[in-house]
Amino acid sequence: MAMWYLLKKKAYPFIIFNRAIAFEKSNYDCVIRDVNEYAAISYFVNYMMENVMKELEKEKIIHTINSSIEEKLTDLEYQTLLYILTMKGLKTVKDFVAFYRRLNNKISVEAVYKTMIEPLLIKGILDIEKETGSFLFGKTPNMVFGINATKFDIDIENTKRIQL
Repeated sequence: MAMWYLLKKKAYPFIIFNRAIAFEKSNYDCVIRDVNEYAAISYFVNYMMENVMKELEKEKIIHTINSSIEEKLTDLEYQTLLYILTMKGLKTVKDFVAFYRRLNNKISVEAVYKTMIEPLLIKGILDIEKETGSFLFGKTPNMVFGINATKFDIDIENTKRIQL
């Protein structure tokens, strides 16, 4: 009944939670093990709520970006931003490719760069912070990138918890 209600209201938290599982599979497995070992469902509920909140925060950031640009995000650009917001630590194109390949088919670094990163650079959504000194392919340098702070007022590391 709860799923029916959520579908009717076009609220899809189960999709968001499933996405969170894919991004943090090892943590999910540990939580399931702990629930079985200690017979305490609260571990799972806490895990689920924290991860749904993280995914909703990413959605809020992507929505903010999408509403601030003239040409709206394509599905691939949306997915790319979702992956970028999921990555931890320094974000280089090579790191992004490794993260992408962990969840998807093994396509070339050049294809990932040209279809996923470059369009966001062209739209001004991503900003190159510096080059790393290594190369992606040919003479295209690897680079550290981030959400364009001069164009978008988003504190990604300290996004405020949204109210449900």
